[in-house]
Amino acid sequence: MKIVVFSDTHLGYCPEMREKEAEENFEKAARLSLELKPDFVLMAGDIFDTREPSQETISRAIDLFKIFWREKSDVEILREGRKEDYPGVPVITIHGTHERRLPGYTNVLEILEKAGLVFYLREEKNKISVKKDGEVVFIFGFSGVPEEFALKTLRELNPKPEGTHNIFVFHQNIKQFLPSEVPGFSLEDLPAGFDLYVDGHLHSPTHKKLNEKSILLITGSTIVTQVRDSENEKGVWLYDTETKNLEFFKLPGQRKLFVKTLEFHNATKAEILREVEDFIRKNLQKPVPIIRIRLRGSLEKGLREKDIVFSHVVEKYKGKAIINIESEFEDLKIKIKELRLSQQEKLSISKLGVRLLGERLKETNFNLDAEKLFTVLQDKKPDKNLEFILKESKKKEVEKK
Repeated sequence: MKIVVFSDTHLGYCPEMREKEAEENFEKAARLSLELKPDFVLMAGDIFDTREPSQETISRAIDLFKIFWREKSDVEILREGRKEDYPGVPVITIHGTHERRLPGYTNVLEILEKAGLVFYLREEKNKISVKKDGEVVFIFGFSGVPEEFALKTLRELNPKPEGTHNIFVFHQNIKQFLPSEVPGFSLEDLPAGFDLYVDGHLHSPTHKKLNEKSILLITGSTIVTQVRDSENEKGVWLYDTETKNLEFFKLPGQRKLFVKTLEFHNATKAEILREVEDFIRKNLQKPVPIIRIRLRGSLEKGLREKDIVFSHVVEKYKGKAIINIESEFEDLKIKIKELRLSQQEKLSISKLGVRLLGERLKETNFNLDAEKLFTVLQDKKPDKNLEFILKESKKKEVEKK
């Protein structure tokens, strides 16, 4: 079978001057997908940019997913032993970290599934099979969960291959592809025996052969959201289950990203502004580019970083470029270090909070999962929090009997 794979479309993402870009790029990805004549489409999460997208975004998403109805596919979709109908090229998806919601809340992807637009893999409905000419492609979907709980959850689910060709699709960090120590999976943590591992979440597309049988595909995103150097290539992947060949197809008319680090030594204000504008002018083009400039080094005596204002530069090129300027001159290094330490402490506090909550729960009559309760309480919705606590407590009492 031939499968088109893409992810991280972030519908609803709308910073200044880019309100329609996520939708336009999704449409480009959908049209490009159909040109490649796939048997089905697989998406690896963060379809939406927020947990509760606006009604306008949901309405537009319905129109975009209907693009896949314009062509036909002769595959059979099998779920929980039943054959599922679909009017066009089937779309199978998981949720990511952006649209993830707690149990008991309706996920926006459930709405799309009820509308007949996608097959949504999550929690108790995490398996699906696609059948054609005797071949059965089995897909296990591991929708995005908080990184600190991901490995434990994966081990509890213990995914196993069940088809002639097997795909594990997930939406989590992978430590080997990140520049610093952050929570996430190692490649060694992935469940064994699958032919293709598809990961969303990381926005730079790449793939890696893990062994003679298996390939890891990191889909990348269809829109630049994090303004990083490595986010330039946006597109869709075509995977052939027979040859295990992966091919990347770029989206047409991509917005270009230009990144530059400017180094200074005892620089004057005029010198910094001149070099910033030179780089901006050099990269003006259509469609409007994203330009990120990092300023490093030292300033002349008496000049402070707060004395250098770039608002007039941003205003001057408004409509011509999306500009992001960040400075890290030598007098700011201590503050940057303190910020990084603060971020590390926050992570430790989160883990400590789960442990302390677990200890307190043991002293009460509430037999609840500390990790689940901690996640619920972070949402700061009292009514839903109480409903969850009562529901879980009742469930535990039934299990005891």
